[in-house]
Amino acid sequence: MMVSGRSGRLAVALGRALSVAAMVWSTASALAADLKGPVDVPARRALVGRPLGPVSCAAVPAPVRDIAAEPFYSDRAGSVVDPARYAARERIVKPLEDYLRGVVKMTDRWIESNPPRPETARCALDWLDGWARADAMLGQVTPQGGYERKWTLGGLALAYLNIREAPGLDAAAKARVEAWFARLAAEVRRYYDRPPGRGVTDKLNNHRYWAALAVAASAVATGDRAGLDWAIEAYRVGIGQVDADGMLPLELARAGKALHYHAFSVTPLVMVAEIGAANGIDLYGERGGALGRLVANVVGGLSDPSPFERRTDTKQGFVGSLSGWHVAWAEIWYARRRDAAVVPLLRTYRPLRNNWLGGNMSLGFGVPELPRP
Repeated sequence: MMVSGRSGRLAVALGRALSVAAMVWSTASALAADLKGPVDVPARRALVGRPLGPVSCAAVPAPVRDIAAEPFYSDRAGSVVDPARYAARERIVKPLEDYLRGVVKMTDRWIESNPPRPETARCALDWLDGWARADAMLGQVTPQGGYERKWTLGGLALAYLNIREAPGLDAAAKARVEAWFARLAAEVRRYYDRPPGRGVTDKLNNHRYWAALAVAASAVATGDRAGLDWAIEAYRVGIGQVDADGMLPLELARAGKALHYHAFSVTPLVMVAEIGAANGIDLYGERGGALGRLVANVVGGLSDPSPFERRTDTKQGFVGSLSGWHVAWAEIWYARRRDAAVVPLLRTYRPLRNNWLGGNMSLGFGVPELPRP
C-alpha cells in the first residue's frame, strides 16, 4: 500500500530516525567491544571453572538515589576513626554495599561456571538495569557520598565488563546500563575537573586514583576513548607523586594510617594499569616503573612497617584488620609480574576479594600453582 502526503513524510522521517538510532547503537557497541576489560573470561573459565549447582536470581533491591554519607575521621590528618561516625556511615552505605555484592556474586558465578550458565549473567544485568532505570546514585550526594559513589561505580562497571559478552543478554538493557555508567562517570569527572580548594587534597591523593578506576572501567564499558584518556591522566597524577623512596607524600600525611592508605592507593593504580595493558597501553612502566617501587614499599611495609613509622613518626594501623580486601590487587600484580614478594599474601589471604575491583580477584586473575616456599 502506498502512503502519501504528510503521513508519508512522517513515516519516512520515522524510518530514517530509527535507522540512525540503530546505526548509533551499532557503532557504540562496536566501540565498546573495541575496548577490552581486564579479565579474559573464557580463558579464566577454562582454567578455574567448575559445574555450578542450582542458580536463583533474587529480586532487585530498592535503588538508592541519594547518598548522604559523612566523613568518619575525628582528626585533621584523617587517621583516627570515630566509632560513632563510622557506624553512621556504615548504615548509610550498606544498601550500596549489599547491591554491589549481589551484582558481583552473579558476575563471579558467570566466570566460574563451566559449563557456562548464562542465567547468572542475565541476573546480574537485571540488577544493573533495575538501578539504571531509576537513575540510582544520581540524586543528592554529599562529598563523602561522592566517594562512595565512585567506589561503587568502579566495582559495578568492572563486574559488567565480565558479563557483557554473555549470550542472550537484552540489548536494550545493556544500552540503559551503559548510559547510566556514562552519567555516573560524568559526575565523577565533574568533581575532579574542578580546581582543588585551598588545603584540599582529595583531588590529588588516593581519591583521584579511585576516580581514575571508576572512569576507566566505565569508559571501557561504553567505548568512551576520551574517558579512558582522562582516567590515564588521573592515574599519572598518582604515579607522578611516587618519591625516591617509593612512597606517596599525600598518603604519608595520613599519619598513623599512612601504610593503610598506601595499600589503598595501590589497589586502583594496579587495576588501571591492568586495564591499560588489556588495551595495549603500558602503564606499568610509567615513570621508570614507579608503580613497582610503590608496590615494593607496600609489600615490605605490611611485614615491617618501620619505614612508614620513620617517615611519619607514628605507629601504623589499618581501618579494621589487614585482610584479603586490602591486598586483592596482589593477584593482578603476580599474574602480570610473577613477583615472588607477594606470594605470602596470596597464600595467606586467598581467595582475595574486593568488590570495588569487581569481585573475586583470585577467580579473575589468580595463578593456581604458586612457587613453593
